[in-house]
Amino acid sequence: MGLRHPTSRTTSLTEFRELIISAVILLTLWIGITLEVGELRGLGRRGLNRDADNLIRSLEQSAIRTIEGADQILRFIQASYARDPSHFTLTDWLKAYRAADGIAVQLALIGPDGMLVASSIPNSARVDLSDREHFRVHVGNDGDRLFISKPVFGRVSRQ
Repeated sequence: MGLRHPTSRTTSLTEFRELIISAVILLTLWIGITLEVGELRGLGRRGLNRDADNLIRSLEQSAIRTIEGADQILRFIQASYARDPSHFTLTDWLKAYRAADGIAVQLALIGPDGMLVASSIPNSARVDLSDREHFRVHVGNDGDRLFISKPVFGRVSRQ
């Protein structure tokens, strides 16, 4: 009546051991997977940081080359104007020299009084630019340096 079969107790103990071993194996696998995922995330972040650093360096070098190219164009214009100011025309100069990268949207020559002398925009009227930062920074300054102002709404280009 109340007697158990001796193998049923052994079977339960065996099943319990197998269950414990399976749980330990699963726990070990989950710990391994979690560690591996963490490592992969770290590698991914380091890779993203490296890619971002490379992109920033490339952008910096591109900006430097663009600014140096613009400065060179302005120095060529300056030298051409200094050679013969009475016969210098900005539009003719620009026709002769086309920038390969097309960075120059508008170029203007401003006289010492702040009035527009010449512009790359054809048929430009004389416009007073004496209040503009990109003009004022050079007033009374004997230095010959490139100045990049904040973007402004163009009085000649209307852009």
